[in-house]
Amino acid sequence: MTVDYVAIGARVKAERIRSHITQEKLAEKVGMSPAAISKIERGLTLPSLDNFIGIVNALGISADEILDQVAQLHEKTGMTVVLVSHSMEDVAKYVDRLIVMNQGEKMLDGTPQEVFRHYKELEAVGLAAPQVTYVMHDLKEKGFEVSADAATVEEAADEIMKCLKQTRKAEREVQA
Repeated sequence: MTVDYVAIGARVKAERIRSHITQEKLAEKVGMSPAAISKIERGLTLPSLDNFIGIVNALGISADEILDQVAQLHEKTGMTVVLVSHSMEDVAKYVDRLIVMNQGEKMLDGTPQEVFRHYKELEAVGLAAPQVTYVMHDLKEKGFEVSADAATVEEAADEIMKCLKQTRKAEREVQA
């Protein structure tokens, strides 16, 4: 099973037409050639993630909606999807394994949680962990009993809720 380039291209084309934007204008907005937009719309190729996000932003549609479809395809078929991005929020949300390359060499390899533990090393090479990683590290440093491994907002919310429940439980025990 492969990613349905034709379906994705048809969706891009339908949204472009709905938005009354020509291929030329869309190409100009996202820094691509009209020929590249045409190839995407005909299902001959997929854009890089950065170009993809530029396209959906220019068309006023949600990148998450389409990335969620790709993630569902992965879950249903087990096929491997390679996501290349500088957006660590997208990476944290959509990948099981993360390989960080630096100057053509593999620097880090693991789950998002494992890789983002090295956020200071990532910063040293011009990358940043998801914002939530910094928040969780700050909370941990301030004495909150949370896991700093949370890489997504959902994981962080779960950790914070666990911490709050433990705090409330401890307060009730002290009062009793």
